Amino acid sequence: MSKAAIYDQHDQAFRTVQAYVVCIGAERFATVAFKFGDSGRVTCYLHVLGFPMVRAFAGGGGYDKKSAAMYAACKKVVYQGGTTPEEQMRYDLTKLFLASVKDGGRCWDDDLRAATFHVWQAV
Repeated sequence: MSKAAIYDQHDQAFRTVQAYVVCIGAERFATVAFKFGDSGRVTCYLHVLGFPMVRAFAGGGGYDKKSAAMYAACKKVVYQGGTTPEEQMRYDLTKLFLASVKDGGRCWDDDLRAATFHVWQAV
């Protein structure tokens, strides 16, 4: 199989998906995946490490559906404080992460970068 064929297969397999890794410093904090439907609906799968993965949707037109879906997903994450200092720090970072994503016109990844998170596109 040629190298070009492998890249073509990869592009075909992931043509409707974008995936991101969110880090705080050098540590992975969350993963975000967007699936783009044929109807125009965007599905966001958000996994803040240490918490159950959540899923949310955005449809319609005329706005940033990725940011709207991410905002909706953030509202579904259930978190609570911890008993150890490490758990409490994780809780505080999660609270910052979730509060950083706004429904105010700026892209979701710009919101997180403004709050000192690093956002890297993986696919």
